[in-house]
Parts: sequence; structure tokens; C-alpha cells
Amino acid sequence: MLENEINNNSFRPIHKTRLSKKEKLVYSLIKKIFIVIACFLFVYSFFYFEIGNPYYEFLLVTKGITTKGYITYVEEHEDVAEQNGNSRDVYNVYYEYTFITKDGKTIKSSESDVSPVSGYLHEANKNPIPITVKYIANHPEINFDNDKVQYCNTIVEYLWRRLIIYFIILLIGFTYIYKAMKNYLSESKKIDANIE
Repeated sequence: MLENEINNNSFRPIHKTRLSKKEKLVYSLIKKIFIVIACFLFVYSFFYFEIGNPYYEFLLVTKGITTKGYITYVEEHEDVAEQNGNSRDVYNVYYEYTFITKDGKTIKSSESDVSPVSGYLHEANKNPIPITVKYIANHPEINFDNDKVQYCNTIVEYLWRRLIIYFIILLIGFTYIYKAMKNYLSESKKIDANIE
């Protein structure tokens, strides 16, 4: 009889294997924790790839040195953006800029931007365009074009735009995990009480 049971179970597909109530609770808890971690990583990676390393931005806000720089080279590529079912032409703009540090070292860096009109910053290929650059004194390769709005300029703005968002997401995630743990513990006690 045991051999028949083993043989019948050995051919059962894994997705049709039945879990006990306790195993279902553990599986549900692990799944909820995984969802929270995945959501947090998605939001973090979105900010990281869209805006840049938040730690570097923090250093630039708190210890950054501001100086003048010049956009020296611009390249643009046409693209199509869709919003609310409407499509329109946009231009992806890549530009290079240089600036001189306090130590007299010339640094060349680059950024990218999107423009709704062609020719944005294009005159920089003939005459350099002045910009404001922020950099870290001992690592001037960590810098950004201070005139772009996507970067924070003050610690208050940084705390609001970066850390508050992370804090809210973590708070929602931990609340979700807390409720899942509480549900797991209460259901687990009920199952243990029914077994005894």
C-alpha cells in the first residue's frame, strides 16, 4: 500500500502538491515579504538609474563646491514620446561640459537631457554655453550640472525629495509585513490549537 502511495505521488506535478494549512501560511508570509522587498528595490533602482546615486547626491548637496563650467559639445537624437494617447517628437540631448576645480584641474564630464524642440543647446558646438557645476573637492569626477532641476540643491530639498519618499515606501512596506506577521501568528495559533 505504501508503494502505491509513493508511486502515485511521484507522478503528481509539483504545482498540484497540496500544502498543509501551516505550510500555506508560511508560503503566504514569504510571498508578502518578497513583494515588499521587490517593490522597494524597484523604486530604489528607478531613482538610482533615473537620477543617480543618492549617496553621491547627498555628498554634493552637503559638501559640494559650486563653480562655473561650459558646455562644449552637444549631440541630439530624435525620438517619439507618448503621453495620454498622443505622440510627439522629442529630442534626446547628450552634452559634454568642462570645469576647473579649485586646484586648477580641468575636468570633462557629460549629462543628458530631453527637449521638445530641436537645437536645444546646439550653439554650444560653436560657442561654449556657461553653466553652474557642483562637484566634490576630493573627487571632482563626481559632479553635476547644477542648473538642471532633477538634482537637489539644499539639504531640506534632498530630505524631502529623496529620503521622505524612501521612508514612506518603507513605512508602507513594514506595515504590510507587520500585518502579514500578525495574521501568520494568529492563524498559526488557531491551527496548533485545532491539532491539539
